[in-house]
Amino acid sequence: MRIVARVNIDRPASHVWAYVADYGNDTSWRGGVTQMRPSQRGPAQEGVTTHELLRLLAMTFRTDATIDRVEPGRRLQWRAHDRQKQLEGSRLVEPSGPASCRFTEVVEGRLLGPSRPLEPLVAWLLQRQATTDLDRLKHLLETSTVTGSAPEEPTT
Repeated sequence: MRIVARVNIDRPASHVWAYVADYGNDTSWRGGVTQMRPSQRGPAQEGVTTHELLRLLAMTFRTDATIDRVEPGRRLQWRAHDRQKQLEGSRLVEPSGPASCRFTEVVEGRLLGPSRPLEPLVAWLLQRQATTDLDRLKHLLETSTVTGSAPEEPTT
């Protein structure tokens, strides 16, 4: 399965990167994620591990991943392999102007064992969730002020 979602965000690439590279922020923009615990707070670094619980329909998927590669300000890559799945993915932030960028999230892999027959359904659900999540991220970042890695409420 391959899930790809993209969104254009009217915020500078550096601000978007600061937010999406900090896995501690995932529960604020990834709707199905009920828990995300990175082994280290702050921006992603090679070797950092994450523990995620993702709820899709009545299923909860636990994913323990390792960040393999980080190009600060631009891209991170991760992988997760266990008895139920083999996954890898990336987050990419590309400037599209001085105050705008495009964010792309990719997840590739396969389900293993008894979960394998569910792969087409899970892929469809993940694609739908990723599209919704990126819309949520866009709204969150465009309507709040990002300071460091956490958005603040808009000032009026």
